[in-house]
Amino acid sequence: MPAASPLPVFLSAEVLRAYETLPDRYLILTPDLLVLTATDAYLAATHTVRAEMVGRSIYEVFPENPDEPSVVSKQQLHASFQRVLATAQPDQLPIQRYDVRRPGESSFEEKYWSVENSPVLGGDGTVQLIINKVSDMTELVQQGHRIDDLSREVDVSRTLMQENHLLVQRLQKANAILDAIGEAYLELSAAGEFTYLNRRAEQLLQVSKADMLGQNIWQTTVLQVSPESQQIIQQAFSSGQRAEAEYVCSTLGRWVYMSATPTAEGLIVLLYDVQEVQETRERLRLEHQRLKESQAIGHIGSFEADIASGRVYWTDELYRIHGLEPQSQALTVEDMLGFLAPADERAFRELLHPAGPPRGFQLVHRIRCHDGTERVVETRTEVQYNPAGSVVKLYGTVQDVTEMQQAEKELRASASQFQTLVENTPDLITRWDQDLRLRFANGAFCQRMHQPLAALVGKTNLDMQHPEEVARPWMDKLRLVLSSGMAHDHYNSAETPTGTKHFYSRLVPEVSEEGTVRSVLAIGREITDIKRLEKEHLHLQLSQQKHLLNAVLEAQEVERQRIAESLHNGLGQVLYATKLQLEQIVVEPGRNNTQRVTEATRQAGVFLSEAIKATRTISHELIPTTLQDFGLAAAIEDVCRHMSHGTVRIQCQVVGSGPKLDRYLELAIYRLVQELINNIVKHAQATQGRMVLTLEPKAVRVVAHDNGRGFNSQQSSGKGIGLKTIQDRVKLFNGTTEVRSVVGEGTTVSIWFPVVEEE
Repeated sequence: MPAASPLPVFLSAEVLRAYETLPDRYLILTPDLLVLTATDAYLAATHTVRAEMVGRSIYEVFPENPDEPSVVSKQQLHASFQRVLATAQPDQLPIQRYDVRRPGESSFEEKYWSVENSPVLGGDGTVQLIINKVSDMTELVQQGHRIDDLSREVDVSRTLMQENHLLVQRLQKANAILDAIGEAYLELSAAGEFTYLNRRAEQLLQVSKADMLGQNIWQTTVLQVSPESQQIIQQAFSSGQRAEAEYVCSTLGRWVYMSATPTAEGLIVLLYDVQEVQETRERLRLEHQRLKESQAIGHIGSFEADIASGRVYWTDELYRIHGLEPQSQALTVEDMLGFLAPADERAFRELLHPAGPPRGFQLVHRIRCHDGTERVVETRTEVQYNPAGSVVKLYGTVQDVTEMQQAEKELRASASQFQTLVENTPDLITRWDQDLRLRFANGAFCQRMHQPLAALVGKTNLDMQHPEEVARPWMDKLRLVLSSGMAHDHYNSAETPTGTKHFYSRLVPEVSEEGTVRSVLAIGREITDIKRLEKEHLHLQLSQQKHLLNAVLEAQEVERQRIAESLHNGLGQVLYATKLQLEQIVVEPGRNNTQRVTEATRQAGVFLSEAIKATRTISHELIPTTLQDFGLAAAIEDVCRHMSHGTVRIQCQVVGSGPKLDRYLELAIYRLVQELINNIVKHAQATQGRMVLTLEPKAVRVVAHDNGRGFNSQQSSGKGIGLKTIQDRVKLFNGTTEVRSVVGEGTTVSIWFPVVEEE
């Protein structure tokens, strides 16, 4: 038995099953006249079984009746098939006798058939299938035979009646034939009147023949003719040519195919209900569209190559994978192989001719795209061989795996880098299971334990001979992470031959896909040096704070001493002199006291004025009201003005505006300026002094200069507030102090403060 021919690309198993359920008698043949399938109606009419005829020659399925050879019918049938293959046009045969075998018997049943053979064309115009449609005319032919037998026995006198009778019979036969077909058949006169409707037309249009005959198609109210149908009929009448179309009929609400063919008497109209066919087409279109979309998403294309013809079919996505516009050019087998990299082309050709039994294959290889770039693809190929073992057809899929390969390469590199990092980091990296047993440890952990990993895996901390005071808290922390699913920190200390070692660990839960904690990853490190540095840093901080506190206390003590000196040497002496003068105001009897009392009173008033002035000066120094009322620049200018007296003249200059300063910083700058000017006046033995305050956007600079006696800048002057106390105050505000002094030439003190603008 010949092998069954493969289904054409466009004829899926689903479509084939749909054909098999058609109500008419259809037989589908390959160009080799092998049976592909038949409708159920065909099988019933010919007493055949589908499974026994598929894949066999039509002549083998329907052998000749040995008692009544139908050589002429067989030759005519064969000639009709050849005409269809040669012209790719339908071919109609006259009624043929072709007997069929009775079911379950070897005898034959006399059968007459009306045969029409129609081609199914492929995309290239060649015949892919032949549809053999038959109508059983046996009864009609046998009736005709009986009529012919009777006609030979009738009297010559009844010849005319017999002819009329035959005419009626033939008309009935024609009506029976038309009623037997599955298409709606209508005839219109040249005036547009209905002259005939078959049974299918009545069913489809839901009218009766009696109501429609004689009705004019343009005027009838019995039938609502759709605009689409009217347009096709008008086109056929006006052009005298066949008109046809497939459309959704607005009156029937279904897809129909309609043809209108002009005749000498009028018009023949055929109407097919193609709703199911159209729905099948739509399903196929949607499936094809979904296939294209899924291929585009997955970068998967498919192909089919016919080796004999060299023709190749690629899907749109396969064109895109190769850097081409979809369906932009026709391709051959050699074109397809030409896209392969040379080494991969050789491998591909070798796989086409395996040493063992023929089989499909899978290959990951490179392709050269249209723009010259290379891509990596995975090709899955099925190969069809002929009996001689030669390749007949290739079909399969191609997936672009360039990004996937690159991602895998990067993943391998990342994993290698991570492994290198884990093995070379000084941190102790371990993994512990739900039984608190070690499952992994890096080299640093094994080195600290002085054991290989194989000797440690599967052990708990207690099993590793850790002291219980170290192991128990660690195991408790592991249990906490496993139960809570949250990361925790762990600190512990251990005694070693080199002293106490301190460790810090971060314990992180590792969660499975089901959401349960399957293990704990611990990353630990020795923090002994950090602990030591923290202790030293704390000691340094306390030392600095103590130093700054001492500087503040010293500054306060010096300030108090200066105030005490001002009160004792200034205000106290003046008040003591005033007291002496007031003691002179004593009236002595018998003496002229007027001049002496007047002089003492005047002198006491002078001393009291100086006391008031001294009091105001001390108050001004203690409470800088000018700073509060008018700002830093005005307050410094006021200090310079009040401190300039006698042989010392102090010049003051304020440069820039700068940002608004914190009030405590303003007060600190004011006090420093005050002390610097006080030192110039009291200790520098200068005749001139200059104070410059520069307000910058991010800093404040104070420069004090005098032309006094100077001093050795490596030693403290020992007078006034002292340079060390000034420097300590400046450090409190993250500032810097620079002192330049030359003996006999004077001193310059430069102070710099960083400034953050007050919000």
